[in-house]
Amino acid sequence: MRHFRNGTLVLFSLAVTLGETLASNSTAAYDPTKDYFPVKVKFESQAFAKFNITYHNSWIFLQYPNRERRNYVLYQHGTPKPQHLDPTDIPIEIPLGNVNIEYSSATSFLEMLGLRDHIINVKPVSISPACLDSKNFTYGTQNATFTPKRTIRGPYVINIEAMPGLKPLVKLELLKFYALFFNKEKEAHDVIKKIEDNYECIKNRVAAAKEKSKPKVAWITTARSPRYGVMYSEYINSYLNSLLEDADAQPLFPYEGDDEYNGPTYSPAFTTAKLREIIRSADILVDMTAYSYENATFPSASDVLRYYGLSETNTTLKFIKNKAIYRVDKRQTKWHRNEWDFESPVMPDAVLEDMANMAHPGLQENYSFHWMRNVFDQDKLSNLVVTNCPFPTKPLESVAYTCSATNFSSIGHSSAKDAPGISPSSTSNTAGNQTSSHEPKSHSGYGGSTHTGPYVGLAFMLALALL
Repeated sequence: MRHFRNGTLVLFSLAVTLGETLASNSTAAYDPTKDYFPVKVKFESQAFAKFNITYHNSWIFLQYPNRERRNYVLYQHGTPKPQHLDPTDIPIEIPLGNVNIEYSSATSFLEMLGLRDHIINVKPVSISPACLDSKNFTYGTQNATFTPKRTIRGPYVINIEAMPGLKPLVKLELLKFYALFFNKEKEAHDVIKKIEDNYECIKNRVAAAKEKSKPKVAWITTARSPRYGVMYSEYINSYLNSLLEDADAQPLFPYEGDDEYNGPTYSPAFTTAKLREIIRSADILVDMTAYSYENATFPSASDVLRYYGLSETNTTLKFIKNKAIYRVDKRQTKWHRNEWDFESPVMPDAVLEDMANMAHPGLQENYSFHWMRNVFDQDKLSNLVVTNCPFPTKPLESVAYTCSATNFSSIGHSSAKDAPGISPSSTSNTAGNQTSSHEPKSHSGYGGSTHTGPYVGLAFMLALALL
C-alpha cells in the first residue's frame, strides 16, 4: 500500500498496546457481507488533504502523513484481521477500551465523544481538566496512550501531523480522527454539526450588527531575558486571525500567514517603554503573560499595568482608556491551569462568542464570558473560583449560548432593557466544565481576555499549538 512522505510536525501521538479484549460491544457473529460502519466520516478541509480514510465492510484503512511512514488498519472487534497487509501497515482492533493520556490535550476531544470513562490515567495530573480532576483513576491496563511526545517508539505509535494554526472549525474536525478508534463516527458528526451551525450563526449575527467599529487587538505574551530585557510576541496564527476576523476585529499587526512553528517567536523590545510604543495603537490588549512567579493567580489591572510600566492614568493608550485588557484565566482547574487550554479547541463557537463580545461590548445582553476576563473588573475577582464538574457522567458539551436570529442586542445599547437578550441553551451549559454565574458587565468599553500558565508560553502553546 502507498505511503506518504515523512511529516515534519508531530502534534500528538497514540501508542497502542493491544489487549485481550478492547471493548465490550463486540459483534455477535461475523458476517462478511455486513457493513460494520454504517456511519462514516471524512475530512472536509484541504488542511487534511493528505488524510485518506477508506472504509471496507469490517475494517478501515487510515492513511495520513506521519513520521513513521505507517498506515493503520482498524478492524472491528469480533471480525477477522485483514490479510495480505503491507509489512508497515499496523492492524489495530477497534473500538479501543481504556486509554492513558500523557501531556496531551486529547482529553477534551475524548470527553466530547462521551469517552471520559475510558480515560483511566492522565499524566501529569496537573494538566487535567476539571471533570478529570475529580475522577478517581483506576490505573488499570490500558489499550492506548495518547501523548504528544516524539520520543515514544514501538510498533503501535501513531504520529499525527497537523499545523498549529488550524482554523477553529478545521481544528474541530480532529474529533473525526479520535472517533475512528472508538466507533464514534455518529457522535463526532453530530457534535461537529451542532457547533458549526452555532458558530456560523454567531458569525452572521456579528456581521449584521450595526454601529460597530473594527477594533485592533494586540494579542501579546511577554517574557524577560537577562540579555534582551523585555521580550514580546504577538502570536497571531490562522486560528486567532480567523477568530478575530469572524468577530469583526483585526490583529494589531497584519497576519503574515506563517503557521509553520509551534509557539510564539519572541522579539526583543529591550525596555517596557519600547514595548508600550509597539502596542500603543491597540484598542484592546489581550495579555498572555505568565504571572506565576509573582504568585498572582488572577492578576488585577494594577498587576498587569505595573508589568508594562503603566498605570490607569495613562489614558492616552486606547486599551487603558477603553478599560480593555483581558486574560483567558477566568476559569481554572484546582492546579491553576486555565480551562481555556482544554476546552477552546473543541468549543470554537464559545471562543468566537467570547471574542465577539470582547471586541464589541453590548453585543449580547448581560453577557458572561466563558474564559475571558477583563482585569479592570476588580469586583469579579472574588467570584473566580476553581471550576468543578457538576455532570461527571455526561459528555462534555460546548459552553456557548445557543445562537438564533434574535438573541443578540444591538451594539451600542447602554442598558439591558434596550434589547431582547440571550438565554443559555438547555444543554450547552449543563455538561462539562463550567461556571454557574452569568453576571452582567459592569463597565463599558471593549472586552476580551488572555491566559496564564506555570511557565511563560506553555499553557498558551497547549491551547494554540498542540491542537
